[in-house]
Order: sequence, then C-alpha cells, then structure tokens
Amino acid sequence: MKAALKIFVSRTLEEAGVLSDFLRHIDAVVSAHSLIDFSPMPFQFPSTQWLFFYSKKGVEYVIDQGGNTDIIKRYSIATFGASTAYYITNQYDLDVSYTGSSNAAIVATEINEIIRTETMCFVCGSKSLRSVQQELADDKNICEITVYDSQPRTDQSLSHYDIAILTSPMNVRTFVVMGGSADRYLAIGSTTQKALNAYNINSEKAHVASEEGLVHALKLMIKRPSII
Repeated sequence: MKAALKIFVSRTLEEAGVLSDFLRHIDAVVSAHSLIDFSPMPFQFPSTQWLFFYSKKGVEYVIDQGGNTDIIKRYSIATFGASTAYYITNQYDLDVSYTGSSNAAIVATEINEIIRTETMCFVCGSKSLRSVQQELADDKNICEITVYDSQPRTDQSLSHYDIAILTSPMNVRTFVVMGGSADRYLAIGSTTQKALNAYNINSEKAHVASEEGLVHALKLMIKRPSII
C-alpha cells in the first residue's frame, strides 16, 4: 500500500477554497499554516486616484483598519495578480479596474500607461519586495503606504515533506531556516520561486499565481511516477 503524501502549505487553508477542497480528496497528510506573523501598522489614506494591492493581506489590513469599504470605493483599484482581484471582488464586492499578471516587468509597463495621467498609491507590507515600483521610473504620480508588519515565526515544527507549497519569499526563508525540507517544491509565483532559487532549491511554479494555479500544478506533480 502506498503511503499517504506528506504535503506542507505555507498558508492556512480556507474551508471553501479550491486548494483545500483538492487536498481533502487525495490521500495526503497536510500541514497548512503560515510561517509569518502579521500585525497592523498605522497609515493614512492617500490622495491618489488609484490603490494598487500586491496581495490579499494588504487588502485585509487596509479595509480592517479603514473601517469600511466606502472609503475604498473612492479609488480605482489595481492588483498584482488575479487571485487578489478575485478576493476583492468576491469578499468585499468591490470593482477592480486593473488586474496584472504575476510578472513585475509586464505589470510595470502597463502601470506606466496609467500613471502618465493619473496618480497611484502602492499598498505594501513592511517586508514587501516592491517589485513593481522597482521597475518604474521615479515618478511624481506614485507613492506607497505600509499597512502591516510581517515577522518570521520561530515556534513552528517542520520536518521533511514529499511536497512543499510555498506562497511568499518570507515563507521560503522561514521554511529553510527552521529546518524544513521536501522532495519537491511548488512556488505560487515568480518572486517566491526566486527566493527558492537563492537557496539553490529547484522548484516548479504555478502558471497563475492563485490557488487555482497551485491546484493545476499540483495535479501534474502528483501524477508523475517519482511522486506516486
């Protein structure tokens, strides 16, 4: 009899999420929790026309601290990836005017067209890589606000897994530092894969930086003889 797969996921899974639903229906022992502690940071809403969100976490901390969604409705909303756009639309019933890919260079090229005539504020965490801003020329039409702090957790018990699914660069660093290891690694996006590359860890990447993308890549990974 084949042993159940040991799978680590560096985020808490939503009960109704597509990734948790897939994992429930395969023979796997799943450990799913973030390796990062988050805390809010005070901020002021900017006087820009756009808000750019890198992640769902940024959305949560802006709306939780802002009090309600009416303030957010004053802005046009841009996101780094479809997953964050989907979350904004479905969780808060807000419109997203621009949905970027998970490629910072491509997003920056498209954002440049917007900030020629309009102003945009990037919503960041304290450890954000600011990957899109770094691709933009120094422009008076952009600014940023830092809305949450993130620190690696050191109270985690990690071991060796058949598959490790990593969802951010900081989760990668903490996973490695805390002694986690795996036969195969799956990164949610380009920046996470780059973090794995920095540790000389080969990985595969979801074709879309979302839970749907992770499920698609995970299905292909599990079908391979070396995994099953």
